[in-house]
Amino acid sequence: MLTELPVVVGSKPAEPSGGPASSLSRLLTEGEAAELLGVTPQTLCVWRCTRRYSLAWVKVGRLIRYRLKDLEKFIESRRVQPHAVDSRRRGGDALEVR
Repeated sequence: MLTELPVVVGSKPAEPSGGPASSLSRLLTEGEAAELLGVTPQTLCVWRCTRRYSLAWVKVGRLIRYRLKDLEKFIESRRVQPHAVDSRRRGGDALEVR
């Protein structure tokens, strides 16, 4: 589901031990985060300004960044599981239409 994002020039390679530079603690640009979520950067801006969703961000000076682990947590929180089909709604009790 997640696509591999391009490596940012000048960024440190991820540490396999899961240290501070691991892929989950990497900061993504607004554009990278928007691409990952399938929305536009402007949509992220609206969500942030209106606090529509509880999507955490990091403010670095005037820049906005998103942690990959926060985006993954957000995606998981939005996951919807379909309910089991109710046997009463399968059509067995349907009214006859004339």
